[in-house]
Amino acid sequence: MAFARSTVMAAAVGAALGLAAWLGGGGTSLAADPAAASPQPATDAVKPGLAVRYWPYAMHNIGDVERLAKSKSGGDKGAPLPGIDYDDNTGTVLSSNLKQEVGAEITGFIKFPEKGRYQVAANSNDGVRVWIGGAQVVDDPTIHSMGMSDATEINVEGGVWYPLRVLYFQRHGTWGLQLMWAPAGAKDLKVIPASAYGRTEG
Repeated sequence: MAFARSTVMAAAVGAALGLAAWLGGGGTSLAADPAAASPQPATDAVKPGLAVRYWPYAMHNIGDVERLAKSKSGGDKGAPLPGIDYDDNTGTVLSSNLKQEVGAEITGFIKFPEKGRYQVAANSNDGVRVWIGGAQVVDDPTIHSMGMSDATEINVEGGVWYPLRVLYFQRHGTWGLQLMWAPAGAKDLKVIPASAYGRTEG
């Protein structure tokens, strides 16, 4: 009987995983819907751009940035970013003074123009992980040349702020980081404009 229950359970788990894979076909995965900031930040408290802090180390996986962000080291506060639109290049990483071997945590808020389902993805070199409203929407954690992550569909309200957190690292050579979006069903994702971001710190 115990064996039968185990077999049935394994079959159920396998079926669920198969259904999830089918639903996520075509490079689009499904995430829990993000939660809007509650309470919403006061209008006069929101400043343009995003806050960022840095760790100057040789990293190999986004997990290295995650561990540093949770540590007591605090990181080095950088100048706020106007947005997340940095194409593949050889200059200094984001607003840091480093051209390689650096990790970053970017925080603030993002606002979607209309209610509905959106696709979200990142175009990066190297690894990146993104959360919107507590829901992980991008996980592209390793060293790689400039390229797009899988897109994730989320359901959002329009015109309200969602907490945004981005972990990113650059190992060596060129680097780049762009956050992309499009309404669900659209063929091409576009870089999220700077006007969609805000911050209350940094």
